[in-house]
Formats: sequence, C-alpha cells, structure tokens
Amino acid sequence: MFDAEVTTLYGGLSMLQQANQQIGLVAQLTKSFSNCRDPENLEHTLPSLVPQRVFGATCGYENLRPSNSIARRIIFADFT
Repeated sequence: MFDAEVTTLYGGLSMLQQANQQIGLVAQLTKSFSNCRDPENLEHTLPSLVPQRVFGATCGYENLRPSNSIARRIIFADFT
C-alpha cells in the first residue's frame, strides 16, 4: 500500500524547474530550434512557447492551446 502525507501530480514539474534553473535546460533546448516564421507576424516567440510545451508535457498535457483552462495557465506562470 502506498502511504504519503502530501502528494502532487506535478512533482516532475518541480524537479524539472530546479534542473532548468541550475543548468538552463529549456534555454539550451530553445536555441536548438530555428525559427523560420516572419517576425512581423509573430504573436508568441520561441522562448515563450518552448518552456510552455516542455513543462506542459511534464505534467502530461498533450494539448496546450490557448483555449485550455485558466487554471493550467496559472500553474505554468510560475515555471515559464
């Protein structure tokens, strides 16, 4: 039987954020992408999109479209 006082679905997110702060993991990953989009037509930059996708995937979210709930965006605000 599993017994724990406090558990969270987002434990991996906290661990990833700590690693990200220590070694700049997401920044390095972002640099590996080339952005061929027209800068005049951009609403979101790669440095804002990549962390959202990385941290979202860590939480198990397959789809991070803007139509998703405000609660998810609040959770990610601390990590991006």
